[in-house]
Amino acid sequence: MTPRPRCAPRDWDCGTADGANGPCATASSRYPAAGSPHSGPLGLDLVDGVSWTLWVEARFYVLMALLPVFGLSYRRVVACCAAWLMAGVVALELRSPLLDEFVLPRYTGLFVAGIVLCLMHRFGQSLLLWLLLGFAWAYELTVLELRVADHATVPPGESLPSWAVCAAVLTVCLGLLALAGVQGPLARLRWRPLVTAGGLTYPFYLVHQSIGIPLAKGLIRAFPKLGPLPSMEVSVVCVLALSLLVHTAVERPLGRLLRHRLTHDARVRDLGAKPVLTRAR
Repeated sequence: MTPRPRCAPRDWDCGTADGANGPCATASSRYPAAGSPHSGPLGLDLVDGVSWTLWVEARFYVLMALLPVFGLSYRRVVACCAAWLMAGVVALELRSPLLDEFVLPRYTGLFVAGIVLCLMHRFGQSLLLWLLLGFAWAYELTVLELRVADHATVPPGESLPSWAVCAAVLTVCLGLLALAGVQGPLARLRWRPLVTAGGLTYPFYLVHQSIGIPLAKGLIRAFPKLGPLPSMEVSVVCVLALSLLVHTAVERPLGRLLRHRLTHDARVRDLGAKPVLTRAR
């Protein structure tokens, strides 16, 4: 099963909170679809600014769901990563919107890097995997400027963040992932609160733009003497508290229920078997 059963309850709950103040607040008939991963292709306004990632995520899961169809093995996953990188290069060269929808060329390097790091964590390091990781990193650096231009919000009169800064952030993040998952020094950390902190990252991401930033701006307007930095700190604490509430009250119970039910319903059943009839009492 994909992580969607785990993420879906958070998407719905955070999307409802965001949508109360977002563009869908006055369009209740369009809100159910606007809160789904398919809002972009359906031509609907996003519930909040970060919801664009849901459609990218959904297409990634579709691509990953195709792997078991052909048989899931270490070699096939490695070959898929290499082929995906090549397909991304071809898609960038052809500039075909249709091909872009399926290949995701602006995110290919990130997805391949994540898969390779997962393989390293599970099966150990190898020269082949390190070469794939290096290619994925180099590939993503080449499309980094396009990615930033797509999603960066720049005030009038200011320029986009420099490529060097974005490349450094990307490299540091990949380095931390490698240290945490590839038998590095961070892999030996077994601090329980880190698990909770990891669980808060996604709900925090979903609400930080639509709730956290307006809250900080509102505190600055209401309490000018408080200052920008303390206002941001208060906003971060409040959003973390909201994220913890979503994680404990929504994600855990509903995610567990959805995972159980969907796993049960997705089991292969014998379509030729006769249905079992029970006598009504």
